Amino acid sequence: MDKSWINILNRLDPLYENGAKEFLHFASLDRPDASTILCPCRKCRNMKFVRKDLIVEHIVVDGFLTSYTSWIYHGEELFSSKLVNQLDKGDEMQDMLPEAFGIPPTSNFVDMDTSAEGFDGSNQHNMGFDKKTEEFFSLLKEVERELYPGSKYSLLSFLVCLLHLKCLNGWSNKSFSILLELLKDVLPE
Repeated sequence: MDKSWINILNRLDPLYENGAKEFLHFASLDRPDASTILCPCRKCRNMKFVRKDLIVEHIVVDGFLTSYTSWIYHGEELFSSKLVNQLDKGDEMQDMLPEAFGIPPTSNFVDMDTSAEGFDGSNQHNMGFDKKTEEFFSLLKEVERELYPGSKYSLLSFLVCLLHLKCLNGWSNKSFSILLELLKDVLPE
């Protein structure tokens, strides 16, 4: 759906009003039986339920909340099905780590015995691993660790998704840190 109308400064522009009507149509699909929906105008800020027949008026008079680009309160999915499919296909973090450290990907070591002493980090110094390689194997373990038992996210992929949301939505560092503290308290260790 085209959301460019949100940034039109002249709210009397027919494109702006048509955009507001399209928004109402979209939001009504999510709650067809409801007589009210959360109002995304600058005054209500998705905090008040307003009758559907007044939504367009609110948006035109007060303006649409320009930071509200993912209409999650009105039926839009937070993560697109395309992103979910990418997550389901496998975690590509393992491919990024070797590249970041300048180490050949583990897929190049076809006959490598991963159960050999030292691979898990127990005897790395005897095998001649330098500090960067030790750090790489430590990060590799972290990539494979589930966020919590049964989760489809690894710790690293979850943090990358959170940072992506932070950037997309303009969260401040302070608000992001507070969110991380809350998640730390809520999620099992």
